[in-house]
Amino acid sequence: MDSTIKIDVVKHGDVIAETLPLFNSVLRSTASQEPFTLKEWSWRHLNNPFVKDQSDVTIARKDGRLVGANCFIVLEFMYRGKRMKAVQSCDTMVHPAFRRFGIFSQMIMTAENHFREQGYHFLFGFPNQYSLPGFLKAGWKQVRSMYRWDLLLNVEKTLQNLMPIVPLKRLASHSFKLFFRNAFNRSDNKLARIEFETSTNFPKTLSEISETLHPEKLELNRDKAYLEWKIFANKSMDFKYVFSMDDKGLIWYSLVARVDHKSGSKIGYIVDLRVGSGRPEGFLGAIYSSAKVLGRDGCDIVSLFDPEGDISRTRAIRSLGFRPFTRYYRVLRRQQHLAARLLLVKDLNCFTIPVDSYDPQIWDPTQIYFDGL
Repeated sequence: MDSTIKIDVVKHGDVIAETLPLFNSVLRSTASQEPFTLKEWSWRHLNNPFVKDQSDVTIARKDGRLVGANCFIVLEFMYRGKRMKAVQSCDTMVHPAFRRFGIFSQMIMTAENHFREQGYHFLFGFPNQYSLPGFLKAGWKQVRSMYRWDLLLNVEKTLQNLMPIVPLKRLASHSFKLFFRNAFNRSDNKLARIEFETSTNFPKTLSEISETLHPEKLELNRDKAYLEWKIFANKSMDFKYVFSMDDKGLIWYSLVARVDHKSGSKIGYIVDLRVGSGRPEGFLGAIYSSAKVLGRDGCDIVSLFDPEGDISRTRAIRSLGFRPFTRYYRVLRRQQHLAARLLLVKDLNCFTIPVDSYDPQIWDPTQIYFDGL
């Protein structure tokens, strides 16, 4: 690496006036991508309840000019009743004029050493196709994959955005409707009779949310402070809780979000989904009811990311008409990498309890991917 390029770890608040313009110029440069405002960027990186002071950021300078940065989000995980400190790598950027100087690798190595000294247990992230090779080269390991499934509720509106050519649109419309045949809109569907509630705030009835965590799984700690910051303070999306209960307690809950895109499309996301203990039948009802709520809110598409490997969950998702992202978006080849999010982990060897963070079986990555949507 050029010896005149200096790598350092600093408090993000001290350099936010430089990281935001660099991020928008590098990662929000196309017309379809909304640039981050200072308010949004501050919410994302300065208001984290898990950080006492400010979040840290690794930066690269060349003759005093900021040419690269790797931002981090501090999170808390639970495993066997113990709290574990972790850091999500995100918003990694290098100015185009300074690529191939080894800046990316040096920022990763510097961050690993810094957070190891601070006592964090592991680093993780969901890199895109550009940064993936750099993370793998630095010794990060892939432990899980998250696949995107989409349910088209408004075929005509979706095709209008994908295919401006009218004859192709008319031909494809019939094919899409056949492809997305499902039980979602059938009047005799017994799922339609499921009773559920919605809330735009953290419902008091979900105060036992932590009790749904599996003790043998490594899961994000979804406490109230985290949810109020990461979810309800995020003004770029409209969130709702959807939940179903009976006299025995929680059957299931989900967290859904609607995003209004510049293209005119309204996309709904099932952000989080938990099924109560001993209620495996709730999974299908939770997805159906969540999609139903998003449809009422005017969403044209409902998207769900789900971890690979559970055949019964995959069958349930398909039965409602969800289809793999790339199966019908091949026309947008530049977006195919969004179909699978690879969870990469770097163990910092700071565990106070015996756990193998590279073991795919202990990970439940539900919701932690959402930062990248």
